[in-house]
Amino acid sequence: MSESSAKPPLPYLKAAVICERVLRENDNVLSAIRIIDRWASSVERVDPDGHVTRVIPVKVTLMVMLISGTAGGAHTLGLALRNPQGNELRERQQFPFELPAQEDFGANLLFDLGFQTEIEGVHWFELTCDDQLLTRVPLGVYFELPKVGG
Repeated sequence: MSESSAKPPLPYLKAAVICERVLRENDNVLSAIRIIDRWASSVERVDPDGHVTRVIPVKVTLMVMLISGTAGGAHTLGLALRNPQGNELRERQQFPFELPAQEDFGANLLFDLGFQTEIEGVHWFELTCDDQLLTRVPLGVYFELPKVGG
């Protein structure tokens, strides 16, 4: 591979979790509260013609923690949400951020996310860094939580 076609290094992913909320203490330490992998809720929506649709409103926080490694400097985090069929529920958003030059330092990115869907199943938060896939984080979204076990 020639040097001109080599991709720049990506930061290390320390954590990517979906939770109810994140606390930031005075010393800048983060605590993810109620880490979840499933969400259950539903409301009925009535259109002007009287047609009733059942939707699932979702409101969560996505916490992404990155460590510089050899990737210090300016970067862009991309965030997309895909439904169980793989369709984007909203256009990919781009978030610029800076990583310090020290290899063991990093950046913490917090996203308060809300969306509505009529489709049950696993939805995916897709994270890219500088247009390279970093990870995908799943969230099962249901009208009611499925029963586990017997």
